[in-house]
Parts: sequence; C-alpha cells; structure tokens
Amino acid sequence: MAEGEDSHGMKEDSSLKRNEIPQPALELKQQLQMNRPRDEKIVCEVKCTVINVGEIDTKKQQFQADIFLSFKWKEPRFDDRTREDIKDNEFWDPRVYIANAVAIDERNRKNDVHFYPTGQNGLPLAAYAYLSLRLKGTFKVAMKLEKFPFDYQVYELIILFCRKSYGSIAREYLPHKPFDYFVQICILALSFTTFSIEADAPSDRLSVTVTMLLTAVAFKFAVSSMLPRISYLTFLYKKATKTLTTITQAYQIYGTSITYPVLMTKMNWHGAVLSLLLCILGTTALPHEKIFTLNGTEATGCSQIKDGFVDCSHRGLREVPKDIPKSVRILDLSHNSIYTIPSDAFDGLKNLKILRLDHNSISRKSIVRDLFKDLSGLQELYLNHNEVNKFQENVFTYLGNLQVLDLSDMNNGIPKPIQAAVFSPLKSLVDLRLNNVLLRSFNFVEAGVVLKQLRRLALARNDVDTVGKDDFSYLQGAVIDELDLSSNSLRSIDPSCFAGIEFLKSLNLNRALSDVSVISQVGSSVQNVHITNLTLVSIGLESLSATTFETFATSTLKNLDLSLNNISSIKDAPFRYFKQLSELNLYKNNISYIGPGAFEHLANLVTLDLSNNSLTTLNETTFVSLNGSALDTMYLELNLIDSIEEGAFHTLGNLRYLKLSKNRISQYFKGPEFDGMAKLEFLDLGLNTEITLDSDAFESVKNLKKLYLNVIGMKKMESGKSPFRHLTKLQTLDLSNNSMSVIVAPDIFKPLANLEVLYVQHNNLYHIWEDTKIPTAFLDGLTSLQKADLSYNGFSFIPNGTFQSLKRLKTLLLAHNKLSTIPPSSFAGLTSLVKLELHYNRMNVINKSSFSPFLTTLESLSISNNPFLCNCELEWFRKWINDTQVNIPDLGKTQCADPPGKLLLDFWPSPYDCDGVLRPYYYVIIVGVPLLIIFIIFILWCCRWRIRYWLLRGKARRRTRRRGGYHEITGRNEEHHYDVFISYSSKDGDWVKNVLKPELENPEEGHERFEINDHDESFVAGETIVENIIEAVDQSRKTLCILSKNYLQSNWCRYEQEVAMFKHLGDKKCLVVIRLDDVKDQELKQHDHIHQVMRQDTYLAWPGNDASEVKQKWFWEKLREAVAKEENERCSWCCCCCCCCC
Repeated sequence: MAEGEDSHGMKEDSSLKRNEIPQPALELKQQLQMNRPRDEKIVCEVKCTVINVGEIDTKKQQFQADIFLSFKWKEPRFDDRTREDIKDNEFWDPRVYIANAVAIDERNRKNDVHFYPTGQNGLPLAAYAYLSLRLKGTFKVAMKLEKFPFDYQVYELIILFCRKSYGSIAREYLPHKPFDYFVQICILALSFTTFSIEADAPSDRLSVTVTMLLTAVAFKFAVSSMLPRISYLTFLYKKATKTLTTITQAYQIYGTSITYPVLMTKMNWHGAVLSLLLCILGTTALPHEKIFTLNGTEATGCSQIKDGFVDCSHRGLREVPKDIPKSVRILDLSHNSIYTIPSDAFDGLKNLKILRLDHNSISRKSIVRDLFKDLSGLQELYLNHNEVNKFQENVFTYLGNLQVLDLSDMNNGIPKPIQAAVFSPLKSLVDLRLNNVLLRSFNFVEAGVVLKQLRRLALARNDVDTVGKDDFSYLQGAVIDELDLSSNSLRSIDPSCFAGIEFLKSLNLNRALSDVSVISQVGSSVQNVHITNLTLVSIGLESLSATTFETFATSTLKNLDLSLNNISSIKDAPFRYFKQLSELNLYKNNISYIGPGAFEHLANLVTLDLSNNSLTTLNETTFVSLNGSALDTMYLELNLIDSIEEGAFHTLGNLRYLKLSKNRISQYFKGPEFDGMAKLEFLDLGLNTEITLDSDAFESVKNLKKLYLNVIGMKKMESGKSPFRHLTKLQTLDLSNNSMSVIVAPDIFKPLANLEVLYVQHNNLYHIWEDTKIPTAFLDGLTSLQKADLSYNGFSFIPNGTFQSLKRLKTLLLAHNKLSTIPPSSFAGLTSLVKLELHYNRMNVINKSSFSPFLTTLESLSISNNPFLCNCELEWFRKWINDTQVNIPDLGKTQCADPPGKLLLDFWPSPYDCDGVLRPYYYVIIVGVPLLIIFIIFILWCCRWRIRYWLLRGKARRRTRRRGGYHEITGRNEEHHYDVFISYSSKDGDWVKNVLKPELENPEEGHERFEINDHDESFVAGETIVENIIEAVDQSRKTLCILSKNYLQSNWCRYEQEVAMFKHLGDKKCLVVIRLDDVKDQELKQHDHIHQVMRQDTYLAWPGNDASEVKQKWFWEKLREAVAKEENERCSWCCCCCCCCC
C-alpha cells in the first residue's frame, strides 16, 4: 500500500487458520461467540491511510510505517442500548489486530457508537461501532523483484478481526505511476554502459562507486528471473535519481577531494559522462535524503570526525548509526527522524561530552538507564523536541557528571511530576531546561528533591498562572544565575515563593504577567531574596506612576529591563525605590515626554537606554533629574529628535558615551549644545537629516576619542577654520556617506595629530584634487593615522606626496574609484602599510616603483575587477604574485581586459618577449642561416660547371626523349661519332674552311684523317641551338676552340666553350685551344672560363699566314697530336672540384 493513499473494502477471509491468530485475540473471539448467533455475519468497512513509509529493510524483509486506521461495522449486541450501557473494555479491546506487525506503538485511539433508526417510527435502533487509531510500527512483508524494470513492491497491512467466521478479504493495490517506470528504465539503460567501460578506466573513488552501482542493477536484472525472492535495492525505487546524486555529494563532503579536470583525465569518455551527470544532478538532491550502500544499509557519513565533532544532523536518520568513531567528544544527531534507540547505541563512546538528540521522535521507551552506561563523562544532553513524557527511575544513574539537561518542547508534555530518583544521580547538574512541557506548576518534581547545585533553570512557555509558596522548594539554598519564567500567564505570585533561594541573579518575566497589577506581587516576592536583574519585557505596561514599583522598596535590584512596552511618559520619579539601580532599559517604548523629576533618586545609574522612542526635542529640563548621577552611557538613537537646545546635557558631567544617531536632527551646531559633557569620549551623530558644524562646535567636548558624523548631509566644509581644531585627542572620525565635495579649510585634519582611524568613503572628494590647480593636501598632519578609508570617492589619480606624512598607516582602502595609474611617488611614505584595497578601479598596470615603499610590510592586497593589460608592462607584478606571500582575495577570478577573458593567473610574460633577451633558437637562426647560405653559395660556385652542364644535358635529353631517343650514327664507335668538334666564330669561318678543315680531313699521305663535326654541317634543323651544341660536344672526342677576338665577342661561341670546358675539366681532357690572333691577356681576363683553361693547359698559337713553312708544319703536327691523343681520366671528383674552384 503506497504512502498517502487509502484502501477500502477489506473483509474477513475464512481460509485463515486458527494458529495465525495471537492468543489474546483468540480468548476474546471465544467470548464473543457465546453472545452472538452462529450464522450472523458482520461486514467491517476499513479505511487505511498511510501517512509515511520508511526504514525499508530489504534484508529482514520488513518496513516501518505510520498509519491511520478507521473501522466501521454494525454491532448487533449494541442494538437498543444507550451509550452508558456500553463499556469500552468489554467490546473494543482488542477487536482487530495486524497479522504482519512486528512491533506497534498505538496512539490516539478513539471509540464511538452511532445509533440509526431502521423502522418508520424510528425503532428499533441499529448500532454502528466506530474505531479509529494511529499506529506507528514495523511490519513484515515479502519483497520480490520480478520483471524489472516493470516490477512493483507491495507493502501489505494484513488486518484480521476476532470473529469466528470470515467471508473474503478484498485487497487493493496502488499501481506505479508512469514516472516510476521511466526512472527504472533509465537506470536499467545506464547500467549497461558499465560494460563499455574499460577494466582499468575507473581509477578514482567516484567512478568506482558509480561502476559498482550500475553493475549491481545489471546483476539484479540478470538474476530476477532465477530467484523467487531477493533483497531489493530500495534506493532504485521511486527516488533513484536523488539517492544516486546524494552519493556524489557524500564523496564531495566526506570523501577525498575530487577535482573534475583530474577526473576527466583519468577516465575515458564513458566514465566522464557518468560522473558529470551525477555531479550535475547532485546539486538538486535534498540535503536530508538518506544515503544507501549496495547492501541496503544506511551510509550516514557519521564516521567522519573533525576536532572530536561528528555531525549527523539533518540527515533523515531513522536510527542511530553504528559507525560512530569511538573517540568522538561531540555527537550531533538532532533534526532527524529517530524513533527508537537500542540500549547499546552509544556503547564504547566513553569520551563523549556533548550529545544532541533534539528534534527527533524519540519515545520514552528508548530513554533507559543502559543507554548511558558508557557515557559517564557526558556533560551536556539535549533531548528537547521529542516524545519523552515520562522517565524511568534511575534513568540517569551513569550521568553523574552531567551539567546541562534540556527536556524542553516534548510533544506530549510532562504533565506529571518527575520522580525524585530521576534527578538524584545528577550531582553536577547546573542547567535544566523544561520549556513548553505543559507543566501544571513550577514544582515539577516529587517532594523531597533538592537541586541545590542548579545555576540556570528555564521554565518558559508552560502557561502556568500561579506561583505557589513551595513551587521552588527544590531550590532551597541554591545560587541561581538565571530563572526563566517567561511566556507564562502569571496571575498570582506568593510573596514567599523565592524565600528558599539564597541568591537570584536574574529573573526573566518577559511576557509572563497576565496583568500589570501583578508587578506589585513580583516586588513582594523578591523582597526576601537577593536579586540583581529583573526583566519585564512586553508585559503591556503603558504608564508609570509613583506607586508602580513601591513594593520594590527593599529590593537589591541593579538592572531593570522595561523594553518593548508602551510607556508614553516618565514623570513623578517612578524609579525612586531602586536606590541601587545601575542600568535602566526603556528601549522601544513610546516615550515622548520626560519630566523634570523623571529619574530622581537614581544616583547610582550608569546606563540609560532610551532608544527607539518618540522624543522630539532635548532641552535643559529633559535630563535635569540626572544631576549628580553616575550616568556613564546613554542611548538616544532611533527617536524623533530634530533639535538639541543649549544646555540640554549640562547636568551630565560624568557622561562618556552618547548615541544620537538615526534621528531627524537638522541643526547648525555652534558648541553650547554639548556644554556640561567635559568627560565625553564617544559621540555618535550619524544618520541624521542635516548637520552643519561651526569651528567651535566641539569646544565643550575636548576629550572626544570617537566621533561619528556619517550620513548627516554635510556636503562641504566652508568654514575658514577646522571644526575639529579642539579635538586633539580624537582617535576615530567618521565622515562617510555625505557626498562631500568641498573642503575650504586646507588644514582641516591638521589638529588631529592623534587620529588613528579616518572614514571618508562614499563622498566626492575627487573635486579637491582635480578641480583645483594645486590639489588640497587634506591628509597632512595625520601622523598617527593607521587606517584610512577613501573608497567610493571618484579619484582618478593620486597627487604626488599625498601620503608622505602617513608613516604609521597600516590600512588604506582605495576601492571603487577611477584610478588608472599610480605614479611612483603616490605611495611615498607608506612604509608601514599592511593592507591595501584597489579593487574596482581602472588600473591597467601595477609597477614595482609604486609598491616599493611597502613591499616588505604588505600582507593583504585586493586588486580584483581592474582592466589589466596582460602584456610586458605587467611583467613585474605577475612575477611578484608568484613569489609573494601576500594574501590576494579573488585572485583566481581576476581577469585581463586584454586579451579579454584571460585569467590573470593564466598570463605569464616571457623574458624573451619582455626583457629584450633573444631566445636560444634565435641565435641559431642568426648565426646558422648566414653560414648555411655561404656554404651553399660556396658549393654552388665550386660546382657551377657541373650544374650548368647537367641542367643543359637534362633539358636536351628530355627533348630527345620526346622524339624517340638517340639514334646510333654508323661509322664511329658507340661513344663518339666524331674526332673533333670545331667551335669558332662565323667571322673566322673562312680560315676554318679553307685552312683548318683541309689539313684535318684531307691530310698529306702519311697523316691520320679526322672526322670533323662542324655545326654548319651537323646541326639538326628544328632543334634548338642549345641542344645542337650539347649533342655536338657529347658526340666528339675533342673540342677544338678557335680563340679570336671575334670568338670572344660571340655569345654562342662562349656557350660552346663553356660546355666543352665542363667536359674538359670535369671528366676528360677534351678541349684543344687554338689562339688564332693576338688576343691580349687583359681581354681574356674578362672571360674567366677560357682564361682559366689557358692558364692550366697548353694551347696552340697560329703562327699566321705569313709565317714560314716550317712553323706552319710544326703547328699542324702539334694539332694532329693533340687531336689524336687518347683521353685520360683527368682527376678524381675531388680534384675536379678543386680545379673548378681555382
């Protein structure tokens, strides 16, 4: 049956066996059978309302419930009878019983009979019996898990009746709400994500716990179809989401600290998603929700102890946890739902000093002697707000050291006197509280009990109306610090009720008198006891007369509290009987008039509280009755005072403390208003309408040490002289919240050499620095100043030397201004500064030069909400943050304005960027790149011919490849087709054709004939000149270079020469040079390629056409020898490189 639902129509079942009915019920059943016809059947209508279901124990297969039952049935034996004829104990007890109940606590049982006429004439009368009762108990029921997640649990109440025959039992069940199935389906789906988590992935406590939970659900699903009955994980029923998230909260509060970024790195994405989901949902979990472990038992978190204190309050506990550390000294189990406590609940807690069990539902059966057998050292026990209305004898036998016992606010009260044996072991009890327990009188113990050791007794809110003579006999000889009788309805007080008390320091009668006339009885009752304090707050007192307190004539009262009454005036010396009175509290009355004799005879009065009344004007007669008194402190705030006349305080020569704040004073103070208060040290004029000060305003109060002028509408000080010039002893001055913008007197604070604290926040003092050519140095002369609050003033800059004279300043508050820069000399002189607040300004940069005066003394610095530019200019400050021990509030939230959104702690300036220091790799680049370039140029220079040759050759090969490749020329060897390729200028063509070629192609007999490659004959039409040149050089063993002035001037000849020279220098000696005409060396130097060859190798010089025949023959022989000479390897590759470099 579900919580808060009704079930109707239950009827008896004849199938129940005899042995299922308890023995007491059987005896009554047999008794009723004799008085009723055998065939008569009775139909009983049952209404069952389940108020609460909790403490579901799946292991024991039982649950606890709070149930309201009502029964109605027609009872034939009551017909034609009256109510007086029916005896309750004969017919109703017991009529029904609950078969599956393990333990029941029955309460609020009500029986009734209604008679209804059945005939037309109203007769006979049919009797219907009504029975209603409330049960709170434990019930046993089979808990099954079938077809998860579509299963449901049935928590049954099996109600049986003591009748012989039964009809049928109709059962009704409340089906699950659709949301319950949705929750269980979601949990089932989540459970299978467990299997996707790697075995080594959950490496922290939270993920391991989640994995175990979800695995358990999957296990339940697997075995539900195999086992007929298994323990049910009730935390997955109805409130699954809340309880899962509560586990997250438990580990956050009681487990090891969890850092979410660390979790994300330790877990894979499955675990991270699960943990994040639980953490998000955890914020919505109820703080009182129960926490369950996998085996269904409660995990209270009560194993966590801090400084000997274990806090188990506000956890919805149903029983005392079993995991409480033995070393606990303070145990708080308050604000739970504990109903029963086993006697061994606190076994082993021998160090316990304070035990709080208040605000539970503990019954009297749980408070037994053995419960405290190990608590002999207990000093404080709180049992208030429970249901303990009776105590067993010697219940506190083991609590001999108990000092505080609170039994207040018991739900059922303690109407009967407490037995003497209950308090007899409490020899150390000094504080006893019995508030709101329905006491019939203040004598709450049996006769003969003496609680002489008591110091405080609270009996408030008991609605007692009479104080008898012996009501406090148990306090015989006691010294009571406080007796609290407040919130009662006292109408009669016996004059001897306090006679046995040796000393009564304080008597609290707040809201305790039914009528103001009872005040006289109070005075009579305290005449025989030494009393110091009397509180008569909120007793409805409207007026004071000369006889109001006449019965207090012999009292020793020193403090009288009459606050929160409705007194309208004081006159005719109503307090004349309190000769020793030192403190009078008249706070929050309606006093508008104080007569000339109001406080006569109060020579010992030290403190007078007239705050929160209706006084409008203070004149010279208002306090004249206090002339010669010892009045030291007077409170006049929260009145309606609008003016103070001259001489209003002239009789208060001993006054040192005066509060006039929160009034309506609108006045120009010249000085005589404060005459007579030469000893005044504290004056509060704050929060008034408008006050203006003359230069002599405080001439009469030269001993002032603290002056408060905040929120008084003083927007400027135009006086030529400082109004504080007489206050040389002033230590604290408050001028805040005045919107002050003008200070004409430049030396306004100069006389205040002893001033230590200055409050000028919430003003407009930026005008005195910005709107004048020479900024006003209004802080000069404050050599003793230790704290200055200059916040909320709109300062955009600080003039140089402003704080130069403030050598002792320790706290400087400059928050909520418009400061953008702080020049180095602004803070000069602040060598003792400990705390500096600069938050909510417009600062971009903080330099070392600005902070240098106090870097060694600073302990706290506030800089949040400033638009810092996180660049190189902030380099020193950012590094200083890392190195300093100074406390910087909200540093983790402080952001940069540029780059926007970047945290100040995430900014770290690089020394390579800010200090002009090059990074190491810059040196590598600067040095290495030029060296690399030089080396590459060097290699390219050395190999320039090889590179050119191969580039040209490669280009020619690509073109030849496109035409189908090379074709062999018949008649020559495979490597060369020609013996010699002649490279010459076209202008020298006649000499080549007419002289050179005939000698080589058609020699005389006996000389070798050579195949000549002439570009005029062998160059292929359609190919580029470059390709023809390369091909001609490659196909010839030798290249014959006809060197002349014309040759040197021809670009193509020079190109042919370069290609041939590369082959000559690179691989083989294939170049033969003929110097045709007289080419000077100066001209050859301009052509370094051929000049280099002619320097290293021998060349032939044509002797000329006019030379002798012998010379010409010698020339031709040398030429034929050079052309015919076989090619030899010139040098290795390294040698070629060297030759090319020369």
